Amino acid sequence: ALPTPVQVSVQLPARALVAVTYSGWLAGATSSDVRLAVTCSGATSIGTGTPGEALASGVVYTSHSMTRWLVLEGGSTTIAARAMRVGSQSVYANYVRLAAAPIRWA
Repeated sequence: ALPTPVQVSVQLPARALVAVTYSGWLAGATSSDVRLAVTCSGATSIGTGTPGEALASGVVYTSHSMTRWLVLEGGSTTIAARAMRVGSQSVYANYVRLAAAPIRWA
């Protein structure tokens, strides 16, 4: 994982369906893969790359925006958007944006 994730914390009184939207301007060498993934820690734990990733492969510049629907447990959960790389090429995720919006109780 690359350093300095963008993160937001949500405090929920009960289990809820949450729309998590993340986006960024991804850059890398033509032979590199760069991914933008979400992780969760706290009341709900979700590891790197789960669920899903925006993937740029073999391109120099691209932008991605994705919305993932997560069921989060009640309590405090920190959601982070983090750039990931495959291989050793230099990759960048610039202008990363992360938003979490509770939709309904689950």
